[in-house]
Amino acid sequence: IGLIFGAVMVAAALVSLRGARGIFGPIEQMAQTMQRVESGEMGARVGPVPGHDEIGQLAGHLDHLLDTIDDKTQALQRWNAELDAKVAERTRALEAAQQQLVRSEKLAAVGQLTASIAHEVNNPIAVIQGNLDLVRTQLSPEAAAGVATELRLIDEQVERMRLIVTQLLQFARPGEYAGYVAPVDTARVAEDCLVL
Repeated sequence: IGLIFGAVMVAAALVSLRGARGIFGPIEQMAQTMQRVESGEMGARVGPVPGHDEIGQLAGHLDHLLDTIDDKTQALQRWNAELDAKVAERTRALEAAQQQLVRSEKLAAVGQLTASIAHEVNNPIAVIQGNLDLVRTQLSPEAAAGVATELRLIDEQVERMRLIVTQLLQFARPGEYAGYVAPVDTARVAEDCLVL
């Protein structure tokens, strides 16, 4: 009886160990899978386990859960990349708009400064031209003939100053002063330079 009882106990122990392996094996696989996922191996899965009992179903659910988490993580990464691209695009657009605003402000300041300078320069030019016309009316024909070259030279230089002011205004405010073009006789300019 003792021998039979011992044999039954050994057989029961072997059956129990085999049954315990069937339970603990899949649980150990799941634990190892979780450790691999925690260490950064996001593709780790439990895989098929022997038996289709509750432990096998639990292993399948764990794999399904890991697949779902992986899909959601990839979707979040895609959305994050799209968001980063949109932020970068909007940042570039904002920087371009800011640079355009700074350029516009600079051009507006240059335009105001130019208009002020043109006004200040045109006033003395008008006085010089007015006095020159007055001198012409006051001179006798003989005296006017004697200084005709100098008077003509003063007229040309006054006109040159007006042209410089006009070109300055064209540069500063092209919308208001564009389109003024005049031909230049280079031989006459060289001749005037020789006189000077």
